[in-house]
Amino acid sequence: NLPAVYKTSGSTRSGASYYFTSGITEVIDPNAIVTQSGGLFTFHEAGTYLVELTGKFVDLDTTSGDRYGIQFVNNLSSTTNLQEEYVRLNVENSTSNNYQDFSISIVRTVSNASTDKLAVYIVPISGASNTEWEAKDCVFKITQLS
Repeated sequence: NLPAVYKTSGSTRSGASYYFTSGITEVIDPNAIVTQSGGLFTFHEAGTYLVELTGKFVDLDTTSGDRYGIQFVNNLSSTTNLQEEYVRLNVENSTSNNYQDFSISIVRTVSNASTDKLAVYIVPISGASNTEWEAKDCVFKITQLS
């Protein structure tokens, strides 16, 4: 099976938010396995999917000690991690636009396509602000395994 590929352009955050909610566009989805709207991914059918996300996390302020995490959640109101642990993002120096490369993946089992969805949540850990972060050059690769 060929994967669905989405990318980000421009802002991944709309207003004050800890979710990827904007700037996500489809590159290719030859088997129509997923749709995306406002940062929420909906799977076409029940099954098992490998979801891979890579990109750059950018701290937009000049405050030192900012620490965030990144994790997959079920929807845009959930903060419950779908995995054991989030990926830590330590953008701790005091330079504006300090960035860190990141990579996160999950094997997502979808039992009910109408309720088992996927979104990306930025976890505020220390010095975090819901208006002072950005994710750039992100690529979502979603492969249906079964």
